[in-house]
Amino acid sequence: MRSFLLSCFLSITLMSFGQTDPLLEAARKKLEAKDYKGARIDATKVIDAAPKNKLAYVLRGRARMGLQDDYGAISDFTFALDIDSLFAEALNHRGEAKINLGDDDGAISDLDKAIRLRPNYTDAYTNRGFAKYNIEDLQGAYFDFSKALELGPPDADKYFNRGLVKAELGEFVSAIDDYSKAIELDKTDPTYYDNRALSKTEKEDYAGAIEDYTYSIELFPSDPETYFQRGLVKILANNNYDGCLDLKHAEELGSPDAKAAIKKNCK
Repeated sequence: MRSFLLSCFLSITLMSFGQTDPLLEAARKKLEAKDYKGARIDATKVIDAAPKNKLAYVLRGRARMGLQDDYGAISDFTFALDIDSLFAEALNHRGEAKINLGDDDGAISDLDKAIRLRPNYTDAYTNRGFAKYNIEDLQGAYFDFSKALELGPPDADKYFNRGLVKAELGEFVSAIDDYSKAIELDKTDPTYYDNRALSKTEKEDYAGAIEDYTYSIELFPSDPETYFQRGLVKILANNNYDGCLDLKHAEELGSPDAKAAIKKNCK
């Protein structure tokens, strides 16, 4: 899934916890700038000076996640929870780290607790939707992604996530609606067009699917999979000549499936 596991925003404000430490603010800003190493260093300095600062552990945990050290991140979030067992942010981010490590059941347990503590916690619903999707609880994922959209604010990835679940449930028309809303909010992500094209193909809207794949290719012209899929749809639409051109281009770009498709469909 794409990011499907797209990363959540840091949902912590220093002032809300009465924190004004300049190092904490520096760590937060570095985290937003994706300077994960710098954020980790600054948060560690705060922890060295104030070992009971729960926010510093969460900031360092987020930095470690950015550095792909999810085990270290979980350790930091657990330290924060040892200090405050009702710290919803720590539960949410620990759940996110557990998803990254494939512990979806453990993630759901953490995220359930975060949502009980903060019933309007948008990021926690989104993360729990990811975990439920991973364990094939599609109805549960559908609910969580819908709740995240209800709580707002509108976000392209939120619509994309729900659209993906709808498509897997066979609700292709509704999935197309969600993908379209995602595209309205962000016209620069080829994945949105690719997935809308897949749902349009399922509804036999071949012209619409070809149009979406063409938009995707304009955004990412070196992706062999998009040429491959567009070629197959063109063949479904009885345009074998152009379809085979796409399949051959996909093969040139390194598509592992293009050769067999060319052999089957092209003379």
